[in-house]
Amino acid sequence: MIRTIVLFLAFILTVSILTPAQDQFAKPAVSPAVIDWVPFVAKDCGFTASFPGTPAESTQSGKETTTRIFSVDAKPDYYAVRYTKYRDPVVDKKAVTDMLNNMRTQIVANSKGKLIDERQIDINGWAGRELKIAVGESTLTTRVYWVKQQLYQVIASTPDAVKNKENIAKFFGSFSLKEKNYQSSNIAPDQNVSQ
Repeated sequence: MIRTIVLFLAFILTVSILTPAQDQFAKPAVSPAVIDWVPFVAKDCGFTASFPGTPAESTQSGKETTTRIFSVDAKPDYYAVRYTKYRDPVVDKKAVTDMLNNMRTQIVANSKGKLIDERQIDINGWAGRELKIAVGESTLTTRVYWVKQQLYQVIASTPDAVKNKENIAKFFGSFSLKEKNYQSSNIAPDQNVSQ
């Protein structure tokens, strides 16, 4: 069952990482100043985040799941939170680590970029990964969290990661889980990242 979930996650990430903003990852441009950050609550998805504008919502249907995407295309920058709920929870630490390793491999391959940094992270004790990928002249930063049977992917893409460092930090810092049952876990990340 875990192998099926891992393969399905890889497929979803393959399709989903590039679909909404593939073209814009490689467009070099000067980023406009962000005027207003809008707090957003996705109650039925269990998260909150602030976006540089009101996020648009779209969906991608898979064989067994539906992914909801909340995004702002603040050209040339792109910000998104993707949420997918799976049928079966996975809480075994090794299985979660294997899934995150597989996700990393698929995200990097499908972005056609080069992994420039990876670190283990967690949110409220739930394991995750932060990946920084060079894609053309842009930098794609994504945080992926596995929470029981939910996959959260928080994405920021910009042609100037240094100039937009504060905006990226604000976006990632604003993401939080809101459901009571998501607030703690005993499957925090391992100390070593397998590559």
